[in-house]
Amino acid sequence: MPEPKPTLVTFSLAEQSQDLFNFYVVGLGFPKPTWGLHCTSVYSRAPIDYAPVELSKTGYQGLCDSLMLLKGRLGLCLVLGITCPAVTVSHQRAMDLGASWDYPEFHPHITIAYDIELESLIARPLHVPRITLTFEKERVITLDENWKPS
Repeated sequence: MPEPKPTLVTFSLAEQSQDLFNFYVVGLGFPKPTWGLHCTSVYSRAPIDYAPVELSKTGYQGLCDSLMLLKGRLGLCLVLGITCPAVTVSHQRAMDLGASWDYPEFHPHITIAYDIELESLIARPLHVPRITLTFEKERVITLDENWKPS
């Protein structure tokens, strides 16, 4: 059996939802993201033995519910908060296995822009879209703490 490793678990956006998300992001005046669009459920520096559980054959629904600014190792990020029970369950399962998490709370989200300046938000038409996004199954990989958006 392989040794547990620091773990990253993500849910990728389905293709049609990627198009919706990109349309929204460009409408806010940001460039279309060039990284893989996803929602992270686990970012654990602590090694855990995590296996995905397929809860659905047709994808997982996430309702957009907020815009947030989060400060992390890649600077100030603008993110679109979502409510997605499958992502929340995945996060809790990992925490029950001893996963670490860098923030006091967990709120599923998709990153709109990394390393932004607060002043750049003033003239933008910020709003939360009333759309539901579809996510594909969990993807479990070894955490790369040096990852940067391309």
